[in-house]
Amino acid sequence: MFLHLTGEPTQVTGAQLSRRAHEQPVEDYASVMLRSASGILGTVEVGNVFPRNGTDGEWKIAGRDAILTMKDGVMKLATAEGDETLPGADVTAPYFIAVRDVLDHWKRGAPPPISVHDWVRAVQLIDQAYECAEQYSTDAGAILR
Repeated sequence: MFLHLTGEPTQVTGAQLSRRAHEQPVEDYASVMLRSASGILGTVEVGNVFPRNGTDGEWKIAGRDAILTMKDGVMKLATAEGDETLPGADVTAPYFIAVRDVLDHWKRGAPPPISVHDWVRAVQLIDQAYECAEQYSTDAGAILR
């Protein structure tokens, strides 16, 4: 989403991962800091530790003149003039909409809405996040010893 909204090359500037909650080989929480080529900052947090079926997820886009949030089925636009509240979707909706769109394109024999080149850019950021988190964990281990 960050790559799509900025349309710019992006780098991971910080990352931390945790496997402590479920003690499995795959992380149960990740926090990744991003910076676009022109200096737009982003933070992506993903976790699999919500204690029941559902999520505590939130989408937030903040700019100079407004902040748009979507949480608990409510979308809110905050500006200098005040707040505007609108019915929103469940925060998992963008994922399901994207999957439906891909399947619809496939059924029609149309090209995919997102190219493999778009996916490569996203996967490169994921790889950078793992490298950054590993470096931090190695450095922190050395400090703690």
